[in-house]
Amino acid sequence: MRTGLVHHIEIWVPNLQRATTSWGWLLETLGYTRFQDWADGKSWKLDDTYIVIEQSPDGTGLHERTSGGLNHLALFSGSRSEFPPRPAAP
Repeated sequence: MRTGLVHHIEIWVPNLQRATTSWGWLLETLGYTRFQDWADGKSWKLDDTYIVIEQSPDGTGLHERTSGGLNHLALFSGSRSEFPPRPAAP
């Protein structure tokens, strides 16, 4: 069962070419293969998990290592019926 495993990670970057050079070799060394290419992004896939780097037009400013950079992280889960109700926010 895949529940709890990473489905995909999307990272927004200020420079797609630089990020492709920085990330591509590492992901391919770890066993990922190029999955998708489009004007503003690229992805690599390993089994059921894929990683996206994208130069988004929605980015706001320069990247700083100490600032957030992850657009989103998606996890595999079971069906909604398998989960208890989510607790109410405080």
